[in-house]
Amino acid sequence: MRLIAAVLFLIPAWTVAQIPVAAGRTGQSSSGSCSPNIVASGNGPVTVHLIGSCNGIDPRLVRELTQNMQNFLAHFPKTIDNLNELLEKNKAELAEKVREVEDWTKKYRALSQRLQDERRDDELSKQANDALKGGHLERAEVLLKELLAKEEKQIARIAHGHFNLAELYSLRSQKLLALPEYEMAYQYQPRNFMYAQEYAELLYEQKRYQEAEPVYLAALRNAQDLREHDVSPAVATILANLGGLYFKTKRTKEAMDAYTQAVSVFQRLAKENAAAYRLGFAGAMSNLGDLYHALQRPKEAEDAYLKSLEVYLQLDPTKDAADFESAVTTMEHLGHLYRDTQRPKDAEDMYASLLKAHRGLAEANPEATYPAVAVARTLNYLGRIYVETQRPKEAEDAFTEALGIYRELTKQNPSAYSDFIVVSLLNIVRVSSQDPSRLCALVEEALKTAKSPQYKDAAVAMRRKVCATPK
Repeated sequence: MRLIAAVLFLIPAWTVAQIPVAAGRTGQSSSGSCSPNIVASGNGPVTVHLIGSCNGIDPRLVRELTQNMQNFLAHFPKTIDNLNELLEKNKAELAEKVREVEDWTKKYRALSQRLQDERRDDELSKQANDALKGGHLERAEVLLKELLAKEEKQIARIAHGHFNLAELYSLRSQKLLALPEYEMAYQYQPRNFMYAQEYAELLYEQKRYQEAEPVYLAALRNAQDLREHDVSPAVATILANLGGLYFKTKRTKEAMDAYTQAVSVFQRLAKENAAAYRLGFAGAMSNLGDLYHALQRPKEAEDAYLKSLEVYLQLDPTKDAADFESAVTTMEHLGHLYRDTQRPKDAEDMYASLLKAHRGLAEANPEATYPAVAVARTLNYLGRIYVETQRPKEAEDAFTEALGIYRELTKQNPSAYSDFIVVSLLNIVRVSSQDPSRLCALVEEALKTAKSPQYKDAAVAMRRKVCATPK
């Protein structure tokens, strides 16, 4: 069902029962394609509205967002404006917004709990927590800064205050302001595991890999001191991120060590609690497969990918949509491994399975863009395999279907898929046995459609080969 900008998408079953708020307050609203807004009307319930074009939206995402709001707003009913401000700042797809709201509310709860746990006679902490519960983040910032000034000589509490302020900035999507506060907390107490972990994570997110590495390593050392708490899941995540850091900076030996340790920790955790940690194990194995592939160790890469898929393919794509995307990514990478190691039959089989998975997702969400793009991309993979195995007719059929999908997508977004259309047109020309005049017409279309210089050059070169009288 196509939703136009003026239409509100409201499902009564997902209404968020809520503490009454001031009459007539609707809150700040976000905007953009399929933008969620949290709305309060008088003393009635708080609801989640979707405004804008919501073609193919997955109802599970709305349900997940609504359930999160139900739990959070029951304790923090005055934060509707803050949440809508967060949604307005993020122009990403709904799935990413749902994940960001989940992280935001989790961080908000944790900060409020820490302020509540401060000394009972600490009036500033009480006031900051009251401001936070009231959704007054700027007021909470002022109070936390006052709290810092009051306790300058108390190192532990100073570090705690900087960390709380960093978390507050993070809640407000002010990462550049959060970073120096995380740094201060870490510098005051470098042996604090949580401070080191959060500081390293933000450095990594900002691609400041050289600075993130020693902080990650410090966090791992600090974890050994936490005998009373099991931080193994966090340790496994740190090891996986360290592996990614080393991979990105071309330090393959260190990447191998970190990925291998991450796999080992996740494997142990999955044996104790498969439901909670099996996907962590699968993701770590897939990362390890990527590293083996890059190192041209195909046997180890294949083994790692297959172990990852043993877990991922147990997922139900209708219930685990986000995690299933990791499954199809691993399938795609395994298909590339087979293609790169001259195993066309295995590559074809893997791409065919991948195509079937993407078609299923596309059929379940006929108006959604991503599954259609994935189908077209996989058709091009198969088309190249058909070319390599001397099957030009099947290659042409695959390229032609991909071209049709890209043309349909272009109707919704004319500028986004022009170069994909050019590639598909030129692929067809390379393998087709159609009349030369028809092929020349396809080349001319490619030349007219191309936006990037490299694709224009490719179309010009193809026109010299195909067209009898180049223009």
